[in-house]
Amino acid sequence: MATLSWKEIKQKTRPHNNPLNENSSEVSNLENEIEKKFKEKEHSARSWLTTTFILGLFILIILAGFYVVYYNENVLAISLKLKESNIDLDTASLKFLSFDSIFSLIFNSFGTPLGFIIGYYFKEKVTK
Repeated sequence: MATLSWKEIKQKTRPHNNPLNENSSEVSNLENEIEKKFKEKEHSARSWLTTTFILGLFILIILAGFYVVYYNENVLAISLKLKESNIDLDTASLKFLSFDSIFSLIFNSFGTPLGFIIGYYFKEKVTK
């Protein structure tokens, strides 16, 4: 069995005077144009994804801060109403939230995807 080198295979499969090669420069230009448009579209998608994720994360952190204040006010209001009604209240059952714990929960949940999203965005920047 005879083995052919890569160069021999390439030379044997190269078309000679093929009428389709007459338009090869046109095809090449169209391919380059399509590739350029694809890269632009991909860049805008990466940018949108990154911006939306980061903006959503900051909005979620801000909303968490408001939720902590709202929750703690309600726990305090309930405890005051129980005291006014002379109902025994176990102070150990009152659980106040701290922003640190909520922030830690949010950031631990979304920190890994945030790293992926930012890495995905800057990967495109480096390959340009």
